[in-house]
Amino acid sequence: MRLPRFIPKGVFQAIALILLLACFGLTIYWSTTDSGLFRALHRTLPWRQDLLTGSVAFLILFLIWLVVILPLRKLSWMPTLKEEVGQEVDSVASLVSGLARLYETQQSKNEVLYRARNWTPAMRRRARMLGAGYVVVGAGLAFAAALSFTLGPGSVYGIQILLLMVALALILVGIYQIITGKPAIRR
Repeated sequence: MRLPRFIPKGVFQAIALILLLACFGLTIYWSTTDSGLFRALHRTLPWRQDLLTGSVAFLILFLIWLVVILPLRKLSWMPTLKEEVGQEVDSVASLVSGLARLYETQQSKNEVLYRARNWTPAMRRRARMLGAGYVVVGAGLAFAAALSFTLGPGSVYGIQILLLMVALALILVGIYQIITGKPAIRR
């Protein structure tokens, strides 16, 4: 018996992304405040290295994320791997060839889209929605970097600077796309 599909693809993707960001956020919060699952693992695991303990805490949260997401995927309109690639996937070589063909097809569509002089309202709306996504992801990265600095030991690390640089780039690209309605990143 096949389960009925009733969750739209976009809603499923949003749920998956929000829950994954929650996993990242909890891991960062627990590791910077020495609380929660991080503290429990730090006391019970044989090693005392914070990076390994944080990685194990995130891995546990990721496994919980998988347990929640996989049944939801069965109820959503997300295409299967065979439907997405367009051929039977029975080995790594067939998967790679199918993904390469899918990439080529999408690239040719993107080239036609970027060369178009007359941008339709749907094209502009798509670019603006993608720009809004860039802004949200950039704001999330900036928030994670600020949270780790605020709740952490108070000293700046290279990873925080890198997160802030990527966040700033994503926010600027997103703002450009929202204002102009044209993609800022071609590939």
